[in-house]
Amino acid sequence: LLKQVYRFSEPFRKWLIISFLLIGLITVIEASNSYFLSKIFDLIGGENKLLEAIFWCGLAGGSVILKLLLSRWREILEVKKLGISIENHLTKESISKFFGFSAGQHSDEHSGVKQSIVQSGSSGILGMIYLLIYDLMPSLFQFIISIVIIFSVNLYFGCVYLVASIIIGYYLKKVNDDLKPKTREVRDIYNSNWRLISEIYRYVLLIKNETAEKKSMDNLSKAQGDFMGKYSKTWIWAINKYSILRISTQFFRWVTIFVSVILAVNSKISPGDLFLIFMW
Repeated sequence: LLKQVYRFSEPFRKWLIISFLLIGLITVIEASNSYFLSKIFDLIGGENKLLEAIFWCGLAGGSVILKLLLSRWREILEVKKLGISIENHLTKESISKFFGFSAGQHSDEHSGVKQSIVQSGSSGILGMIYLLIYDLMPSLFQFIISIVIIFSVNLYFGCVYLVASIIIGYYLKKVNDDLKPKTREVRDIYNSNWRLISEIYRYVLLIKNETAEKKSMDNLSKAQGDFMGKYSKTWIWAINKYSILRISTQFFRWVTIFVSVILAVNSKISPGDLFLIFMW
């Protein structure tokens, strides 16, 4: 994914890197805000702690304002330098690639299908870039910060979290590797269906002259049924695999919280540490 995005993002690579840096900085500020609030929890019940509590509260509030300002800058950056700019660039690349076809290829009866394949490839690249900006990079930064926070609370918790994260990452990679050929098969059947639809539109007069409307509709129904069956089977498989992952991660999280509560009640960790675990 990173290699493909890097290859296609040359005209706006600088702005992508700035956007990623802002994502990382915003994530660090969110973690700092949780830390400032945890210090307030540690002061509860103490004597002559009002000024210190006000200090930490001020830092927490300031970090929220700073996060909002950076988020605004990032959103403006993405509107002005990414977003439509990426779409326009990929559209030009798609048209250039389409112009690269020979005259014979353009006159081929399936040239419309070729155009849809080129356009779907462009949409796929755009989807990967958006996935990287809005999902993968924020999740990666949050994962790194959460591991650091858990290690700061308890070394044992940190080690367990790190090992569990490696196992989850391996499981996720294996599921994605198994899913790739399945989605490729779905895409091929989808393109085959559009080729059949293109033929029906192109040869509609011949079909009517041969009174083959019913046969054409039967072929189309069968093709659509095959596509729907493969599509449903593929994505239900993926949903089941990802559901196992989500249930496992939530189970692990709440076991950690349960153990943390026991440790906090027995004064093994502070209320602020417990707050950090709840937050991250």
